[in-house]
Amino acid sequence: MSLVHKTDGMNGMVAGLHTTVAASDAVTTGLRYVRYAFATLEGDPALAVSMVSVDVPDQVAYPGIINIKTWKATSSGDTTPVAATTFSKTVNWIAFGD
Repeated sequence: MSLVHKTDGMNGMVAGLHTTVAASDAVTTGLRYVRYAFATLEGDPALAVSMVSVDVPDQVAYPGIINIKTWKATSSGDTTPVAATTFSKTVNWIAFGD
């Protein structure tokens, strides 16, 4: 994970790269409290990994953590998303908080 950290008073922004190891990865951001997060796949989507999502879990229970999830299409004829089964994909992410 590579981080760039910029703070402005109590507000901070952290960005990084994450290499996936599972369909849902908990990533430590370096922030004490995450308010918002965004993620995108590095490179073009493929059938094996076509989407990424990020959620911010309860920050009291999991301070500074974001969950990066990767998804694939069910098949070439069915684009219903299911959890990815191919990993080692690079995800760009950014988180805002304190």
